[in-house]
Amino acid sequence: MQSSTNQRLWSTKAKTLDPYVPGEQPKHDNLCKLNTNENPFPPSPKVSQAIEEVLVNQATALRLYPEPESDKLRDTLAKTYGLQREQVFVGNGSDEVLALVFACFFMQGDGKLASAKPLFTPDISYSFYPVYGMTFDVERKVIPLADDFSVNVDDYIHADEDCGGIIIANPNAPTGLLMSLADIETLCNARPDSVVVIDEAYIDFAVVEGKSGLKVGSAVNLIEKYDNLVVTQTFSKSRSLAGLRVGMAFANPSLIEALTRMKNSFNSYPLDRLAQAGAIASLEDSDYFSHVCQQVIRLRDELVQALTLLEFKVLESHANFVFVKPPTSIVEGNSEQLASVLREQGIIVRYFNKPRISDYLRITIGTKEQNDRLLESLQALSKSQQKSEENTETSKMTNNTTNKRDDLRFFLKCYNANTGKSKTYRFDNQDALAEFAKKANSKGLTIVDTHITFLGVELLFAPISEEDSVITATDINFAEDGSYCLNEWAKSFN
Repeated sequence: MQSSTNQRLWSTKAKTLDPYVPGEQPKHDNLCKLNTNENPFPPSPKVSQAIEEVLVNQATALRLYPEPESDKLRDTLAKTYGLQREQVFVGNGSDEVLALVFACFFMQGDGKLASAKPLFTPDISYSFYPVYGMTFDVERKVIPLADDFSVNVDDYIHADEDCGGIIIANPNAPTGLLMSLADIETLCNARPDSVVVIDEAYIDFAVVEGKSGLKVGSAVNLIEKYDNLVVTQTFSKSRSLAGLRVGMAFANPSLIEALTRMKNSFNSYPLDRLAQAGAIASLEDSDYFSHVCQQVIRLRDELVQALTLLEFKVLESHANFVFVKPPTSIVEGNSEQLASVLREQGIIVRYFNKPRISDYLRITIGTKEQNDRLLESLQALSKSQQKSEENTETSKMTNNTTNKRDDLRFFLKCYNANTGKSKTYRFDNQDALAEFAKKANSKGLTIVDTHITFLGVELLFAPISEEDSVITATDINFAEDGSYCLNEWAKSFN
């Protein structure tokens, strides 16, 4: 029995929340899941080995709480990124880390939103940011991205309002576009009294040109230079551990201390023993990590090339997904319809029914087999529409030709007193028939029978005898403008 939700005992906050809607996790066989930006490859084999080690050899320890500050994991992260433990914070996925960031640095705490300094966020970005803002009573100033969906740093620097903080996903989601490190430094310099948060969930797929060749464009190394910079990352994407829930933040020790205080006021043990062991093993297998990232980037480049050949508009991606606008040659460019059609074929992509991006789809980079399956479906849809358009055009041409003949449904059978013979005349429209009838008597013609089929009304006439002369299609002259007349008409009234 279904029961309606009873909100009588809810707090005002709970009643007013508009929760985040996570990406769909359907459970179907043979599903090509390209909607939630999970890594198409499994985590390092060392992850499962480390977790198994805990379960087999340290199972009795599971009765104890895990290390509250995850110091061993933080030490391993610090070593990996060339930092100190005091510059590293970890949490139960980057979503929890970001929630604590909002609570620590953006929540004003006086309950007076009208007097609060707003948090600057892009209009198109991670859709959890507005939810955090609502949850922690953080007023936001939404700053539109440029027409090409890039971040215009000047808009954040020269805004009239006082700045209560800045948060930007880089690479941005769902666009996949990347801000330069120079732009991030400009923001930190321009807003020294505001915390600048750079959310780098996809940064390991963002390879850019550097002085020493290709490198990942992370802002982590900038935290030594800017005490107002927080960089967040996750194990969910590049390390294939979305199911383990491990996220981290990098910042100067004073900001890390604030996050720790807030964490311990909410959940002192965010990471269990298995998560800590698996995350450490992933960090220690750097070769596997690099290989997987390179594979995803290669598959992304191949998919971009293939989609471009299909005339998709593809934004330059630095993530493990592409943001694309379908061409008119595929379901007439309707992205929502395309997502629906692909779903019917067992391929799930992400559609956003939001201003400015409702014409686009976000497609996660899958395995080669998954990408090929997607491309085969898109190619088939393109050919199907092309064939449909050709058939429609052919049908129009055929109908135009057929209508010139079949629309002639007006007949008069007349007796000619001068010749003593009867003749049946066929006309292209009702007006022509009426005009003929008016002049028939003056030409010595007597109307004997009529046969008119017009708008479903039919008047039959007696069968025509063999000696009657019947006008046929060969007696019809077609003019360039598509009109037509009867030779017999011209002969009768010259």
